[in-house]
Order: sequence, then structure tokens, then C-alpha cells
Amino acid sequence: MSRKNSASSPLSLIMNHLHITSVELACAIHVDPSLISRWRSKQRPFNSSSVHYENVLNYILEKDTRLQYQNIALLLMDHIPDIKIHDRDSAYQALDLWMLGNYHEPVVSAPLTDLSNLAVADVGIIKGTKQKKDSLLYLLDSALNLPSKKKLYLLFDDSTDSLLEQRSFYELWIQRLREVVEMGHEVYYIYNSSTFYSNIINLDNFLYLLQFSNYHVFYVRKNSIPYFDLYVLENVFALTSFSTASDNRKNILCSFAHPEIVKQMQNQCESVLLHCECPFDHHEKKIEQIAPILNGLQYSTHKIYIYTTSPFAFPIRPAEFRKILEYNSLSEEALQKALEQYENFIYKPLMKQNNSECHFLFNINTLSEVLEKPTHILFPKLLSEQELVLPKQYYSIYLEEILEYLSSPQDSDFSFPISVTSNVYHNLPGNILVYSVGDLCTYICSEVFRHRENHLFFTNPLFTNEIYDYLEQMDLSLPEESRNNRHLRLLIQQFLQDLAL
Repeated sequence: MSRKNSASSPLSLIMNHLHITSVELACAIHVDPSLISRWRSKQRPFNSSSVHYENVLNYILEKDTRLQYQNIALLLMDHIPDIKIHDRDSAYQALDLWMLGNYHEPVVSAPLTDLSNLAVADVGIIKGTKQKKDSLLYLLDSALNLPSKKKLYLLFDDSTDSLLEQRSFYELWIQRLREVVEMGHEVYYIYNSSTFYSNIINLDNFLYLLQFSNYHVFYVRKNSIPYFDLYVLENVFALTSFSTASDNRKNILCSFAHPEIVKQMQNQCESVLLHCECPFDHHEKKIEQIAPILNGLQYSTHKIYIYTTSPFAFPIRPAEFRKILEYNSLSEEALQKALEQYENFIYKPLMKQNNSECHFLFNINTLSEVLEKPTHILFPKLLSEQELVLPKQYYSIYLEEILEYLSSPQDSDFSFPISVTSNVYHNLPGNILVYSVGDLCTYICSEVFRHRENHLFFTNPLFTNEIYDYLEQMDLSLPEESRNNRHLRLLIQQFLQDLAL
């Protein structure tokens, strides 16, 4: 069945689908825009006898080259049986059939506004911010209501940032995402932007989600792929904006439940993953590359932020740290190497006599919990090939040096501000250390990770800078009294008395 009597021509439908304007096409093939308008309205026939026919088809194909012609396939698959578009030639043949009217008209269901009522072959149009937020929540709710585990692909263009900045929506969305991950679905979170963004970094949520082996986060740089949103729940349904446009059409989502379309969109997500980078590396695979960066920190001008839930990130003197290495029964060679790493990675970078170079953020809610444990692992794998264990009888070494610094900072080798925070202000996970050096590198170790070693190194400049900015903003948002360390001094004095008992 042909569409020759329908209101819109095949040319007009494909142009609308790919967001091609009449002026844009006219400029590309060097004709007057009025000719394009007459073709689109069927006032003038457009077929293979036209001298512009091949140029028009080639231009349309060029618009979809970067998506491997899958945008065109999405429009045509319901109209041309057994369509298989896998390269440019097959895309041209399908487009030629479409333009010449050699396709059938599928039965179209009445439009539905309720996303939850979509039938298998329905296509829904989601307009406006509220409907978009509802559809994103519904996507996660659908995953939560499934009896079996599925793959969930979340490809966010940064045009969605405006939604995630709305705290009321973000809290609902992130809570559902946590539940989806906890349930065991494989989640592939892809972020398409020119920079990382704190809504996906957000240390408390990021560290929480990162502990699950079924949560995978990826970053793809802007211009590596076209700008668009794409959300796919495997074999269930998909949402996409196809592309963004200057006239706010980027706020329109199309929803699909047709199994072939959902499958095509899943393939498209998996294709995008080929262009992505993982924003972090497990540091044991990269230690030889990272060591030179850390060695150079003592000479760099990069500022450092340290967030810690224990007192054991404080840079005690190397002579005192040597006692800890000796306790761990390292060979003399391994001991000297670990001591050198400590001085170059930790001690010397923080000795700079510039009070803007380093900031310490102590979470005082967790100090007592940490000090009750019989042992503590220091900087896992960062300083030596084996884990360095700090026994409880050595805890006072750190507490005494911190107290000495707080009591007489002018007499210390260090000069950096210390701020105290609590879970009242930032609900971060317990038992973590975040050591972030500008956009150079970030080291995170935490007992929260369930499925991997409890330490990660981030060397992507965009990512590390985002973590640094997050810590800086956290510091700036603390109340003024957080910089008055009287409370911290009293706590440490009490801890020292408890340890002496």
C-alpha cells in the first residue's frame, strides 16, 4: 500500500524524522527552498526522474552516517518488510524504495499519553519537562517491576543536566537508580558531554553505586557522537530524543515498545560504548604510570584536597612512619622503597609553606568508629606491593602529631587549613579517603567496595578535576565554626586518653 494520497510525502516524513529543514536541504543541493516545499507538499512530484533525486538521497544519508543509518532504519522498518540496513548501499536502496512509495502502511494505534499503557507496536511522544521526568522515573520503575534481570542503558546528553539539577527530581531518580542496581540489573551509564558533571560524580552516590559489579559508568566526549539522549530497557522499551536542536526539540522524547526498534536502539547503545572511556582505573594496573605523577607533586603548583573519615591520612614525620613499616616486616629494600613513596606521595607535597596548597576535611562522625577497630589498612597498595597494617597501639602516633599541629601550627613544618565536617552536612559513606590533586589524579580507598579491591586511582583530568571541585564546594559550604578546631582538639585529647587506658 502506498502513501501517495497521504498528507505528507515520503520526503517530508524523512526530513522531519532527521530534523532537516527545507532551507538546509535547498542550500545543500543548490536549489530554491520553494522547490523543496513543493516536493514536500506534493505540489510537484519528486521521483527518480528528477535531476536532484540522487543528490537529495545522498544528503539524507550523510545526515545519518555517524549513526550508521540506524535513524533512517527506525523510520522505515515498519513500512518495508524484512528491511536490513547494515551499510551505505543497503541504506540507499531502502531510502530509494521509500521515496518511490514501494512500502506498505502499518496499522497505527490511537495515540496514548500514558506511557505505562503503551502496546507493543505503539510509539509515544513525550513533550515538556514534566513528562520527560515522569518517563525517566517510569523507565526505572519498569526495571524494578520485572521478574528477571535485564540490561539498562542510560545515555545522557548534557542537555538533561537541567533536570538533574532539580533536587526534588534528582533525589527520586537517584534513589530508583540505586534500587535498580541493588536488584541486580546490569546498568550501563553513559554521559555525553564536553566535561564531567557533578550529578554523576556526586561522591556519596558515586561511591555507593561503584561498589556493585553490575554498575558500569562511562564517559564519551562531546562531538565523538551526535548529541542525543537514549534510554533502553532490554527487550521492554526505549526512549530517545534522536538528536538535539536549537529550537528546543531536544526536550521531546519518543518512546518505542516495538521489539525490533528496542533491539536496534540497544545495538546503538552498545555501538556508542565503543567510543566511551571508563573514567577510572584500578590503580594496580597503572601504578608504573601513576608513580611519576605522584613523585612530582612535591614540585607542582596543584592544590590538594584530602577528605578522610579517619585520622590516618595526616602526614606524620617519616621517622615515625618508618616504625609502621618495620612493624609490617618489610624487607629492607621494600621498606626503603615504601618510605620513599610515602615522602614523595604524601609528606613532601603537604609540606609546602603555602596555606592554599592543601585542605584537610575531617569527618568527625566516623573518627571514634575507626579508632575502635584493632587495625587499619594504610593507603592500600599505594606505597608498597603489600597492604600496610596500622595496629591500634600505633594509633596515638597520628593523634599526637595532629594535636601538636592544631595546638601550635606556627611551629609545624606544615601550613594547611583543617576543616571538620559531619554526616549532618554531607551523607558520605564511612571509611573512605579521597586524596585529590587538582586535575592530575585522585586516589580513593574505601571499605565500601564489595566486588573489587578497596582502592581506585583516577587519572582522567576531567574526572579528577570534578572530584576536586566537589570537595572544594563541600569545604566552602561548611559553616564558619567548622574551621575552629577546638572541637577536634577536644576529641583527639579524649581519644588519646581512651587509648592510654
